[in-house]
Amino acid sequence: MLATISLSSTVIDETINILRYAGLSVTITNVLQIKTPHLRHEIDELREENARLKQEFFLVKSIHSTTSTNTKVHKSDDTKLHRRLGTIFSYVTNDF
Repeated sequence: MLATISLSSTVIDETINILRYAGLSVTITNVLQIKTPHLRHEIDELREENARLKQEFFLVKSIHSTTSTNTKVHKSDDTKLHRRLGTIFSYVTNDF
């Protein structure tokens, strides 16, 4: 929260109220509630897919780092892998 206050004595009551509210606003928390229960199943599926894609991303990343140090990877294979990693990474970074 951004609170704008004045040092003028003519608005001291308003300044005090703003500072009180700003102090209380720190304790305000928002809780996400889904008001469309028919989408809950789809959201749960997307969360599961996101978790699966994260695991796949780290697995592919670890395999890629192992193979690139042990053997030479063809440039075309490397390009395909980077495209797949880019796709997976975009899913991972667009987490809900």
